[in-house]
Amino acid sequence: MAKNLGTDELKPIEKAKVRQALIHAEGYHELGLPHLALESLERVRPLILDDPAALCFLGEILRTLNRHEEALEPLRRATELAPELLPAWIAIGWCAKRTNRLDEAIAALEKAVKIAPKSGLTHYNLACYLSLAGKKTEALAELAQAIALDPDFRRLAQDETDFDPIRSDPNFLALLG
Repeated sequence: MAKNLGTDELKPIEKAKVRQALIHAEGYHELGLPHLALESLERVRPLILDDPAALCFLGEILRTLNRHEEALEPLRRATELAPELLPAWIAIGWCAKRTNRLDEAIAALEKAVKIAPKSGLTHYNLACYLSLAGKKTEALAELAQAIALDPDFRRLAQDETDFDPIRSDPNFLALLG
């Protein structure tokens, strides 16, 4: 369940309402019913505006529904409240890419890399966005780091269309070796 980090100021009845909505939303989300998960959170949305984990969860649900533009608002708010909230930064990158904001996607993943420098996923996603932005040298460096941290990214990179701009580069081919 989303950890309640910012609802300390709520009245007990409001806390209970938020807790119940989060439980329902998580259950619906796990059952593959993101529309119902969103309905649960929308009922308490005004009460979670200062809860970074709940906002991140709301953003993730909107992302699941391919409502990337809408997802950015709660995700950005979550990172304002909790700058170390790694899933929010990764989700911002995901949504920003899909709304043609590569600069924002790159900036989000650069923050994610600083938070979790040993996460192959953050380096891999940053490499994808850098490749799409035409930043070949930086993309190759991030991909190399991702593969060093988790060799499974070598296999994933083979079919990743985000690497099409650098696919024929000899350094890219060498990384995939």
